[in-house]
Amino acid sequence: LKGALVAARRLQAVDVPEFEPAVAKYKEVRRLPEGWDVARMVTERRHGRAKLLCKSDVSGNFALRALVQLMFDRTLRRVETRDRHGEPMPERLDVVQVVQVENEEKWVDYLVRREAVKGDVR
Repeated sequence: LKGALVAARRLQAVDVPEFEPAVAKYKEVRRLPEGWDVARMVTERRHGRAKLLCKSDVSGNFALRALVQLMFDRTLRRVETRDRHGEPMPERLDVVQVVQVENEEKWVDYLVRREAVKGDVR
């Protein structure tokens, strides 16, 4: 199915009515998250690369950026290393950009690993 989607892109046939149902079926089979844009992944796929992924700048979502900032604020560990040579340690890291990465290959790896962990816990 992935090959058919890629072939449709190469043939510039992503506007045909069959493309969207094929994308929906691919999302279902690969158990991809609801909001992921597989059609965009296919159209932005680089020639010769097997990966389906896309990146979106979501920095404009201030609630999300604040949440990521909170995560950094609560997890920053100030560890002084020898390479500092007396330079001051940063008090905090400021989040200036948040990028959402939709990576089909890594998502499937995650699902496989999650199932393995579930099996180990039981």
